[in-house]
Formats: sequence, structure tokens, C-alpha cells
Amino acid sequence: MPASTSETDPDAVIAAAEAAVKHRFGDVTISAPERLSGSSRAQVFRAGLSGGPGTPASVILKTPTGVYPPRERAALTLLGRAGVPGAPQLLGVADEPEVLVLADAGTGPSLADRLTTPDPDAATAALVRWAETTAAFQAATVGLEAAYAEELAALSPLGPPALDTSAELLAEAAVDLAGYLPQIGVTPRPEALATLRTAADGFDATARALDPGDACPDNNVETPAGLVLIDFEFTEFRSVAWQAAYLRVPWPSCWCSWRMPPEAAGLALDRWRETLAPALPAVARPEFDETLDRAVAAWVLLTTSWFLPSALAGDPASTDPRRPRPSRRQILQYRLGMLAEASLPPDCEPLRDLAADAYSATRRAWGEQPLALAPAYR
Repeated sequence: MPASTSETDPDAVIAAAEAAVKHRFGDVTISAPERLSGSSRAQVFRAGLSGGPGTPASVILKTPTGVYPPRERAALTLLGRAGVPGAPQLLGVADEPEVLVLADAGTGPSLADRLTTPDPDAATAALVRWAETTAAFQAATVGLEAAYAEELAALSPLGPPALDTSAELLAEAAVDLAGYLPQIGVTPRPEALATLRTAADGFDATARALDPGDACPDNNVETPAGLVLIDFEFTEFRSVAWQAAYLRVPWPSCWCSWRMPPEAAGLALDRWRETLAPALPAVARPEFDETLDRAVAAWVLLTTSWFLPSALAGDPASTDPRRPRPSRRQILQYRLGMLAEASLPPDCEPLRDLAADAYSATRRAWGEQPLALAPAYR
């Protein structure tokens, strides 16, 4: 992995990428790199590719800008070998600098695009496709835990990262909430923080699969062959309830976290369960509803720990006109209110009580902060 957090010179990225795909396409020329909207963790380019017969017209180049666990490289290597649907094809890898060369899925719309254009029918259809694609992806990865562990270990000379960080994330959230919530007048009860730290213990251990980790509405591309998921930086092998909860929270860590119509979200969740059930029968059983409720509660309080500092700091507006997002205050108040009224397993009731206290405190501190529906449904 790179040793610094600085960006890599595009010429160095291109040279490394050309060498990385030589075994597949022979001598090629990569040109005209176009910077795409990636993240603070990686540079992403679309670039032209010219060479002999069979050479694709363009590729995607992705290079990290810091030292991060090699989850994406390990996942894409494994997924390509296993022929898992819905994942981008890894064409080559360079080490110095590290570059992943991916097949270009094209410039088709994403689910986020569908949710932000005024066509509710198209948005619902895209939502159902997203649910079906993510479920089919997870179904194809059931049983690949050991293989993913091997890939991570092979790329981690200092020791592989955890396959499932659920417990670690929730423990960190408990610490952060104990520090942040008093700033809006809430002192979390010890039993609530203890319940949050152990919330993942209640997930069904028989319903686990590979999780892309960041399957937000903008991290996919519609293609003639179906939806392609495009971000695997946070891939883990964990309870599939974390993924299903994206439809209920909704979109926990994503910029486009507007409310979803219950009918559309319910239709998508039903399709997710139907698609995944043949591989993981547990998701079709009534008991999975309890696991899903736990995951929703965990996501609400985890993202509260992530977003509350920004909300306390004045809730600055998005500076990206391409991503007009709801405010953190709107998101948090909606989610906390939802959890405050949720039906939870008895051992999770302290989480509902904590959400109720925090919800009331946000209303006192910020007033009413209604969260709008996604633009497609307004």
C-alpha cells in the first residue's frame, strides 16, 4: 500500500496501469484520463485504452491516496475468480504505485440519479433492481468467508484487518455518544451504551455474506447487462442485515439520505429477501425481522455518533452542487424519531429509550427539522 496520504501523479498511475494489463492485452496505451468523483481515500479516473484486438475502449483506474486496508483489492480478486454477479471486473493490479485497473461499466445512471429526477416509477424500478442486485451478489458470496480471509491475509504483511468490524464500530459509537450527547442535554444511561456495544451479538450468525460496505445509491451503474456495484473499499464479511437495513434507515452513511416512501422501500426489501432466501433461508423467516430491527437500531445510533459533531458545529451545507443532500440535523432527527417509536426486542429497549431522549433533545435544540422525501417522490 502507499506510504503517504498524498495523491499520486496521474502519469505514474497511467504507466503503472499500462504495465498491469500487459499480461491481458499486450502492449497498450492509456490516455486522456478524466478525474471522476471518488472520495478522500482514492483517486479515480476514466481513461482511454488503445491496443490490439479485444482491447476495451476505456478502463477505470483507481489508486488509494493513503494507507488503507486492502479490502477492495482482496474482494475484487476473489469476486472475479468466483464469477460473482454485480461486481466490476478487475483487469489488472499494479503495486508501485498501487493501481486497480477495472473494466469500465460506462456512464449509465445510478440509483442516486433515479432518486433525484422527477420520475417516481423509474425511481421505484431502480430501487427494486438495486435490492435484487445486492441480494444476488450476497447470495453468490455465501460460504466465501475463508477465501476472503485468505485474500486479505495475503495482502496484509502486518496482519489482516478484521473480517467483520461490527462490534468495533458499535463500541466506538458508544464512546462517542457518551461524549457528544451531553452537548444537547442528554446523558446516556450506562445500560443503553452497554446494549449498543453488544448489539451485533444478536445478529443471526447463519445469515452472513460478503458486504460491499458502502452500497450507497450512487455507488452503482446501470448497464445493459444489469446493475454493477462499484465501491468495495469497506468490504466485510458480516450479517446481511446490515445491507437490508439500508432500505429501512434509509441509506445510513450516504449523502442522498432522504426519506423513502414506505411502499417503495417495502417492495424493495421484499425483493431483497426473495432473491437471497434460496442461499440464506434465514432471511425469509419471521425471526429475521428481529435481526433487521437490531441492525436498524445499530445504524441509527452509529450514524448519530458520526453525524452529530457536524450538526453541533452548525450543520454546514453541502458544497457540491451535484450532491444536494439533506442536513445532518434533518437526518438525525428523523432517524432518532423513527427509532424512538420502533418495536424492538426486549433486550434492545434501552436503545429505543436513548433514541427517544436524543430525539426530544434535538427538537429542543434545533426546532423541527423535517426530512423530505427523495426528490423523485415529491
